[in-house]
Amino acid sequence: MGRLPKSVYGAVVHPQEIHDDDVPLPVNRGPLAMTSRGVGALVDRALLTLMKRPSMYPSDDDHQRVRRETRAAFELFQRQGWIDDPRSAHATPPPLKHPAVLHPRSRIPGLEQLVFESQYRLHPDDPSATRWRDRPRNRTAHAWVVRHPEPDRPWLVCVHGLGQGHPRIDLRAFEAARMSKQHRLNLIFPILPLHGARRDPQVPIGGLLSYELVDNIHGLRQAVWDVRRVMSWIRLQGADRIGIYGQSIGALVSSLVAAMEPVDMALAGIPVCDVPSLFRIHAPHELRTQLDDGTFLGDEIRALYQSVCPVEITRTVDPMTRFIFAGLADRVSTPSQAQLLYEAWGKPDIHWYDSGHVGAFWTPSVRRYIDNALLTLGAP
Repeated sequence: MGRLPKSVYGAVVHPQEIHDDDVPLPVNRGPLAMTSRGVGALVDRALLTLMKRPSMYPSDDDHQRVRRETRAAFELFQRQGWIDDPRSAHATPPPLKHPAVLHPRSRIPGLEQLVFESQYRLHPDDPSATRWRDRPRNRTAHAWVVRHPEPDRPWLVCVHGLGQGHPRIDLRAFEAARMSKQHRLNLIFPILPLHGARRDPQVPIGGLLSYELVDNIHGLRQAVWDVRRVMSWIRLQGADRIGIYGQSIGALVSSLVAAMEPVDMALAGIPVCDVPSLFRIHAPHELRTQLDDGTFLGDEIRALYQSVCPVEITRTVDPMTRFIFAGLADRVSTPSQAQLLYEAWGKPDIHWYDSGHVGAFWTPSVRRYIDNALLTLGAP
């Protein structure tokens, strides 16, 4: 076995410190549970260390530019009424009627690829409109489809997490083959903006959550727009029952979509809910002064991010159709994010498991919880 790359070795030996939540949670103090939480937290911190490279920190020039863009965006949002009514920042997209449908070679039966123009547009006065338009790959949207042989089966929209957006990763993360066979579901996997085939070379992996604070809002709003268009296409396929399941940042997008579209079931896994709060938790010590001076996480930023916060725009929902799972030792999205969504959704069923963010993908109780949630959708 070869030696670990230096960056990986450093992440394991000197994992990233973060500022823990002060959220009271149910805790199993048995030795196995405590070990699972310890291992899960260590894996998460190592992942964070790999993600938080100093080369990704903003320079002084970036800091000043973001300050100007934030002020201009805030003034625009005020004029448009989006500060007072965050939901109004999301226009209703046109229905998706005729996407290109490709049939790639795959081991998964019934796999298709949808390709279509996003048609998402920024307001011409937006301070980063030109930069956003200069990402041609992002203008073309993609989605992977796994059809069940029985066409009248329910549909599940699966929204991936940060840095994903590749079929081999996404279909495995959502256990597409098992979902299709065991639960007899039609599945669709939209690709988020700036991810996978939509990521232009100059955009870093994970560019949907970066110090480009105004761009992050556009990316999340476009994600909601694109997923809603995908859902319109599903309905044109004759779907009469639709669920949505998001992981991590995909759970934030899913929660926003569920606030705007009728869904029969919504499942938020290891969710992100309040982006500014998450930035503060993960801020390296080198950026603390910049954060605390109000430029990056001041009142204007918090007001802007209301339009992409499920807490601010969630409509009254039936808690019996909402489900959340979250890790007690999650050091990536953190327990407080799940708690915020739990409160916004009217305290629905929630499963706290004994591991971290990444640990969700190997924890048996999480799989059982997902299976039980899908019963609400009519599966199997």
